Amino acid sequence: RMVHHAHQAAADVGISTTYAVAGPGSAPWYGSILRYKEVGSLSLIVRPWRVRRMAEAVSNGQKWINAAAMIASPVSRMVYAVWPRPRLGREIDLRPLEAWGGEHERLWEVVGPKLSHTAARTERFLQWRYANAPTRQYEVIVAHSSTGVVGYVVFRKRGTHHADGLVFGSIVDLVVGAEGRGTRIGASLVDAAIDSLQRDGVH
Repeated sequence: RMVHHAHQAAADVGISTTYAVAGPGSAPWYGSILRYKEVGSLSLIVRPWRVRRMAEAVSNGQKWINAAAMIASPVSRMVYAVWPRPRLGREIDLRPLEAWGGEHERLWEVVGPKLSHTAARTERFLQWRYANAPTRQYEVIVAHSSTGVVGYVVFRKRGTHHADGLVFGSIVDLVVGAEGRGTRIGASLVDAAIDSLQRDGVH
């Protein structure tokens, strides 16, 4: 009934198509009961940090997995340590979000028209989606320049029911201005998010 009301509310404002990002448990329910049609899949990109701990959690006693992880773990850390990081000029400052506001919406007014099939990152949406989420706690790092906000990254920690004790970090949203330095700003925001997640013990 809740999904039916959501469909009706969408139709009332002129939306003709709705989509859902379903997990393994809910996908059959969406298809058989709600008559959704599967049209594609999402790519999941992973960068492990604590490789040995992850291997111990998922190996199910297979010794070769643990042995491989003992080799891979220090190698992955060494590669991450020496990998060149994007350099930002002094005019760009990365710092934690204080509060969502109009400057974040103004950034979307520049970026948004170039995108399609995505939610508009208005101040009201950002407040609802990330600040007021009742079951999840998000962290946000914002890139500032002399002209205002030029990008932000949203991320969070999450556990998994597949392996007790494992903690994953999810990068949920990344919005960056389209100017020439946008790639460096985006890469620096992602790096800052990963550093924060690693300090918090994600695997």
